[in-house]
Amino acid sequence: MSDFEAACTAGLRPERQSSMEKKMNPRTQRAREAIMDATRKLVSERSVADISLTEIAEAAGVSRPTIYNQFKDTPSLVAATSEQMMRRLFKEINEQLSHDDNEEYLHKMMELFVEGVYEQRLFARNAMWGPSATEITAAVVKLLSANMRAGYVGQRLAVRAPEQLDDCLDAISGGAIWMLSKWLTTDFKGENTPARMADRFTDTLLALSLRKTD
Repeated sequence: MSDFEAACTAGLRPERQSSMEKKMNPRTQRAREAIMDATRKLVSERSVADISLTEIAEAAGVSRPTIYNQFKDTPSLVAATSEQMMRRLFKEINEQLSHDDNEEYLHKMMELFVEGVYEQRLFARNAMWGPSATEITAAVVKLLSANMRAGYVGQRLAVRAPEQLDDCLDAISGGAIWMLSKWLTTDFKGENTPARMADRFTDTLLALSLRKTD
């Protein structure tokens, strides 16, 4: 299994859900989904700083106590919504591709990943360049780093730099998120088309995995 395959699959396994998600009753889960749906819509239209939890509650059709019982503020809600979207995207990619560990598979995975983000580009841009940026970055870096450990990059780094493994994985994951954040501010033309961005992600991962130094 490749490192990005691991990142895409393990994040959706039931045992990796939060304890709060596991304990949610169906009614609470439905309310949470409505809240996140409303959050995606509103953040796609306006800056996170201009949206209150009260407005999101009204758009979701839930009470203020319901939303405040689950989220302390709008940035925290946007971060949770972003992480949910990322996990679902990873799951969709895993379901579409047959597992393999080669450059062709990696490139196809990156194409699907970038296309998925592009489809949600308005939400993603406002979320990742707003007050939720730190929480979003921390959540996604943690997800990618933990799961890359078992894949190609993690295995190579464990041999070449075992004492720096955690730092290296965090650096790779953080760098990927920064590349994505910058890309979201472009016009998505020329060198910044989704297809070209997928190429850049693939080339960067291959370079960092040290394949070409054998």
